[in-house]
Amino acid sequence: KNPAGPTATETVRSTPSRHEKSLGLLTMKFVSLLQEAKDGVLDLKVAADSLAVKQKRRIYDITNVLEGGRELWQPN
Repeated sequence: KNPAGPTATETVRSTPSRHEKSLGLLTMKFVSLLQEAKDGVLDLKVAADSLAVKQKRRIYDITNVLEGGRELWQPN
């Protein structure tokens, strides 16, 4: 470690990368949380904390992706 503090690279690594914040990856992680949830019920505040999502809007984006997927795969 640098006694003067973290380097720029270390600082960047301490925050989630763009890939780690991508909607697709967050959605997959959300689905995993949902599958682990008791009775299939997931508190969105808990999900936001687990996914390190700071804005509620991002959780709504994830649920919209899942709703859209359900509509695509739902038989007519």
